[in-house]
Amino acid sequence: MEKNVMYFKKPSKIIPFNYMVHRVFLWDITELLQKNTYRLPNCFTLVFLILLITCSPVNVKNDDAKEFDRAFYVYNTEKDYSTAIDLFERIIDKYPWSSKLDNSQYYLGRSHMKLAPTLLPDTLSTLSEFESAIDAFLSINSKSSKYDEGQHQIGVCQEKILQLK
Repeated sequence: MEKNVMYFKKPSKIIPFNYMVHRVFLWDITELLQKNTYRLPNCFTLVFLILLITCSPVNVKNDDAKEFDRAFYVYNTEKDYSTAIDLFERIIDKYPWSSKLDNSQYYLGRSHMKLAPTLLPDTLSTLSEFESAIDAFLSINSKSSKYDEGQHQIGVCQEKILQLK
């Protein structure tokens, strides 16, 4: 190994990236700084790691709330349920850790329920929308405030499915 190039230790198992950055990379940097080895490639690596660590997901947390607000606006005000379905599905896929996840699941189900009667001449599409609504309601976490409402909406969907058959 060259003395003026920084090498990182390879973890022995797969570990989360943040853990790896804080435990493996920072430990190596601390070790290098203690040895007073300030080489040019090490300084660039150090600057890169500092930038990587300081780029926290704070902005990402705000993005999920902004996207949820937009999707809820489309659902509640514009009443464009097919667009709301797309927006809520995007939030669910893009931000699975979000605090807005259960609300997104709930309003995804409600959007499917509201869209279903507009497809009424096509019974299969209407049934499919109600089944999609049930799937969305079943995905709500049981500890969520929307869980009980979701369970009630499942019953409503099942009644409407029986009426269509």
